[in-house]
Amino acid sequence: MDRPDERQFFSMIGMRIREARKEKNITQKQLADLIDINWKYLGSIEHGRQKPSLSKLIQISMALDKSLDYFVKDHPFVYPEYQLNTEIIPKLARCSNRTLKALNTILDILLEIQEPLEKQDNYYE
Repeated sequence: MDRPDERQFFSMIGMRIREARKEKNITQKQLADLIDINWKYLGSIEHGRQKPSLSKLIQISMALDKSLDYFVKDHPFVYPEYQLNTEIIPKLARCSNRTLKALNTILDILLEIQEPLEKQDNYYE
């Protein structure tokens, strides 16, 4: 049986596949034909009921012109630079100088408390 966090992870992959497919204005059937799978199976992947194989996920990413990272970015093992470059930095670029100064202060505080929290988490492992 799947763990709840694993189900949520594959649901997010499916949601991103559906969003990227709609962004390209193609149907499930069209995408399924491009990657040689049944459109019902693709629908199950999009709804998180089926887990795509790595090879199918690569084919999907190529067909939808998205990086593989785009689909799996919520997984804890995805490298942080991806999240920085695609989500955080673009948001920071929209901030005023005043907001950036406040965020810098907040980051300093979070980094100060991060180390003790990580030590506490490791204590219970």
